[in-house]
Amino acid sequence: MANIIKFFGAIFLTATIAGCMPVQSDQVLSQPKGQQLVANVGGVVLKVKKTRDLPNVFGKADLFGRTVDEGYTELRYEGINKAGEAVFQLMDLDVYSDEDTLSRSGSHSNSNFNGYANPNVANVSGSSNTFVAANAHKQILPAHTSEFKVNFHKKPSIVVANQTIHILEADSVNLTYEIK
Repeated sequence: MANIIKFFGAIFLTATIAGCMPVQSDQVLSQPKGQQLVANVGGVVLKVKKTRDLPNVFGKADLFGRTVDEGYTELRYEGINKAGEAVFQLMDLDVYSDEDTLSRSGSHSNSNFNGYANPNVANVSGSSNTFVAANAHKQILPAHTSEFKVNFHKKPSIVVANQTIHILEADSVNLTYEIK
């Protein structure tokens, strides 16, 4: 019996601590690091998805690890210009959301009813389930897009979204690179 109490006590303590963690943001890289990669003209060189913890009713991180989309940063290869520089297009898209654990889950209610009349009338019973959709707002803000050029012979590395991209080779069709 003492072991069961300790077990459930440990679960309760873990849930309490996890439910008190502050909301944190995270960035997840879509491409692998440390490998030679190739992007064609117009192809994605780097994509970083931005998320944050879904806040609970107390403003802390969701106990179950659910997240909220905050947008992404994307770098595309556009080719080589006449000066021999690699041309890139950087797009940063931000998503605003006021979702929390209550708005994500919505609400659910059940109703049961029973009826009885007299011996000549049948007994009636039934149930009803109702789900109300979440009441959160999500807004995709206008994307910020910029183009820039890199003389990769003089400066072979660039940093985008806290990721270092090392350019190995570039021509009018392909970019060979590595994310470090």
